[in-house]
Amino acid sequence: MQVQKVILAAALAALLGAAGGCVTTTQHSLGPDFGNSVQANSANQVIDPLAGLEETDPNTLDGRKGELALDRYRTEQAEAETQRLITDIN
Repeated sequence: MQVQKVILAAALAALLGAAGGCVTTTQHSLGPDFGNSVQANSANQVIDPLAGLEETDPNTLDGRKGELALDRYRTEQAEAETQRLITDIN
């Protein structure tokens, strides 16, 4: 019984190995520009690739002005020029 299982397993392995040679790959169906859209979209999301290499001062805000702006925001006392906002839309 044990010998029959070994022979059956060997025959099955040989059959599957022979059938595997009939498989074709799709490697050749991809065009030479495959993946260009992904690379273009990734490049479009980068604002300035050399930003870390520049030796510029960081953008800062005066502490007192920032505190006043935050207080106006929290107390909702900031007023916007609504007429100007409407005319800027058109």
